[in-house]
Amino acid sequence: MITVTIPSENSHGIPVFEDFMAEAQRRFQVECDAKNRAYSFILSTGRLHEFDEFCKSTKGINHHENCVSLLGLSASGVVEKN
Repeated sequence: MITVTIPSENSHGIPVFEDFMAEAQRRFQVECDAKNRAYSFILSTGRLHEFDEFCKSTKGINHHENCVSLLGLSASGVVEKN
């Protein structure tokens, strides 16, 4: 279970569906921008072939779990202390 804080634009301070949709759109845009920066890096540094090989060799793995693991984060998004 996770608790999410959503900014509310109404005078009662209670998030409504429109607030949820605005936050979902904002988070979607952040992810799209991050992926575009990664693609730009891959292409501008001439690493498309390396990326293609990586995709072939890691087919079927959960890339989200892999990223979380490589960054040393727990599944809940809280940094683990070593």
